[in-house]
Amino acid sequence: MKRKTKYIFTGTLLFLSLSYLVSCSTTDNPVTTTNNTSEHTVTVRVDPPEFLRTEETRNNWENPVEVSYTVDSQGNLTKSAHEDNANDSWNFGSRHAGGMDIVLGYGGGRDMYSMHGNGMMNTQHPDSGAHHYMVQIFSDSTFNGEHFGMPIPVSDVTLLATSASDTFTYHLEPVMGALGYQYEANTELPYGIYNLQLQVNAPDFYRTDETQNFWTSPKEVTFDSFTFDSTTAPAQIGSRTIVNDNDSLEFALSMQNPEIFGAMGMQWAPLSGDETIRFALEISDLANDIEQMPLYNAPVQLTVQDNQTGENETKTLEPIYGQHGFYYGENFMTEMMGENMHGPGGGHGTGMGGM
Repeated sequence: MKRKTKYIFTGTLLFLSLSYLVSCSTTDNPVTTTNNTSEHTVTVRVDPPEFLRTEETRNNWENPVEVSYTVDSQGNLTKSAHEDNANDSWNFGSRHAGGMDIVLGYGGGRDMYSMHGNGMMNTQHPDSGAHHYMVQIFSDSTFNGEHFGMPIPVSDVTLLATSASDTFTYHLEPVMGALGYQYEANTELPYGIYNLQLQVNAPDFYRTDETQNFWTSPKEVTFDSFTFDSTTAPAQIGSRTIVNDNDSLEFALSMQNPEIFGAMGMQWAPLSGDETIRFALEISDLANDIEQMPLYNAPVQLTVQDNQTGENETKTLEPIYGQHGFYYGENFMTEMMGENMHGPGGGHGTGMGGM
């Protein structure tokens, strides 16, 4: 039976009606809506994602977007008790702008783990009294429907194609196409029979308590006896699954016709005509299903402002992978009114679903 998991900010969480709408703009100026009658205003700025685009997505997510959330005098944005521990209260709200659904959550401060080589982790403990802010961003214009496995971003991928006489090496870049997030490259591969090897470094994102051991070492995946000739049609080459105590990963490699790529600030050059094949790799965490495609590789900045004093705190959020998927997050010291937001264990709350 196919597994069904709860999403980071959904599942048992029901969003309440919010007091104002955020509208989109087609200009280069960010869109901001602010309600200054509340105790705090939280503003999220999302700059255009830095992945490559295809022709289907080249005009998406072109402008910076800002959305704001109000926190009332009781510390409520939209409150939901943690599904596993009612004493660990978290607050959530959702906004739509610029082709994105932007979901904000905050609660007790969290440990954050970053890799520093050989699978070892550095631990960043929150200061006493800190809040952890998390932002999840979904695309509303690419991919719509249930997807078995959350695509994994921020990996470095190399593909080796070895024949009886030659070895060709290609670096696969992150691309957001019409069907979602993959690692791709147009190549000039000669006709022949190849053994294909994928060398995939561990993703360079932060982990949480629940995921500190998730994918901390490089993976190698092979597909033998791939025949490439004039009759080869676009199709999946194969998939490999790696399941152990810490990981449940699927690597699905396909061959496609070459296509034009581009990125923000990069000219869209036509293909040279020498490209013969486009390799496309999707890496998925099978422990998590999704219904909307997350937007990765986006610079995200969050500002918390006390509307009574005018004081504010701004940070660039870090890419983080929690128990139920990817988000952007950081610990903040700004005090929220009316709520003790510490989770159990002295400010190490776990968020919805153990984020």
